[in-house]
Amino acid sequence: MTSSFPWNQVNVMVQDYIIPTIHDQIFLSNAMFMRMKGKAKNFTGGRRIVVPLAWRTQGGIKWFAGADVFAPTIRDPFQAAEFTPKNAVVDLTIDWDEQMTASGPQKVLDLMEEKGEMARNTFFDGMGSDIYNDGTDPKAMAGLQYALKVGASGFVPPTMTYGGISRSSTVNTWWNHNVDHTGYITGASSTFAGVQFGPINRMFAAIKLRSGKAPTMILSNVGSWSDVHYALVKNERYQRPQQQSDLFKAGFENFMFRNATWVQDEKSPRGTTSNKYENVYFIHEPAVRLHVDSRADFAFEPFRKPHNSMTRTAYILWRGEFIISEPRSCGVMDNIDTSGVS
Repeated sequence: MTSSFPWNQVNVMVQDYIIPTIHDQIFLSNAMFMRMKGKAKNFTGGRRIVVPLAWRTQGGIKWFAGADVFAPTIRDPFQAAEFTPKNAVVDLTIDWDEQMTASGPQKVLDLMEEKGEMARNTFFDGMGSDIYNDGTDPKAMAGLQYALKVGASGFVPPTMTYGGISRSSTVNTWWNHNVDHTGYITGASSTFAGVQFGPINRMFAAIKLRSGKAPTMILSNVGSWSDVHYALVKNERYQRPQQQSDLFKAGFENFMFRNATWVQDEKSPRGTTSNKYENVYFIHEPAVRLHVDSRADFAFEPFRKPHNSMTRTAYILWRGEFIISEPRSCGVMDNIDTSGVS
């Protein structure tokens, strides 16, 4: 029997050509993933990803004079957040009809390039969307809508558990992120960006006061981004708003607000056609990590043939989790009506 499909050649090509393309394009499909490229933290094995936290002081500084007696106390200033690694897979499958049709060596390469492009687009869309995952699917990566969950009213943080640690407006407040559920509008009478960027600057102040840090990246959909951009270009000082060059070269339109890069992302949470409310995420990037299992960092699982089907399938695998280790250095505004600009 003459083989109609050179599987060794396909395997070599997939591992050396298609997979690196998928790896690069995943990061280029989403601004946050691109900024995290090269900053991922690797781990190997284990049921949990444990993030040690320094969450309270050692009793504070004490002043003394003369022969004052000290009162040392043993304290435990550390706690740990625990996260479960999540698994993602995309398959590359070819059936017997396809392998018979693609009988020539050049046709094989064309066919597998097309299969690789389909896999690339699948990861492109899936990872770009799941960075905003809301935690509804416990098997999926916990994205920004879960880590920075919106509040029910005003500036009151939600009651929830993150990394195995409970948090609310009264419990473990050090583990809360910053929220603003105020209803802002955009457009000609904008209360979001039109009054000297008041709400946005208040979010910067809240983050600075609680963490001593400041956002380095802001993510939003097109409407919120546009409202601020319109307000900036009207100001003579920002006639040509400065952009972050690496993101711009990668195709992400952005501008600098204070020292943070504001990027528009059409996958960022946004309501329906009749409800154009958007979320805006304020990210302190050093507090954000993509933890990746080094054995499944877009790893390729070779083609195999089942005993009861004339098909062959290979898999691309990823295992890890998206973790914010200091939520109080980040924030979310979730009630922005963008019908005035989009």
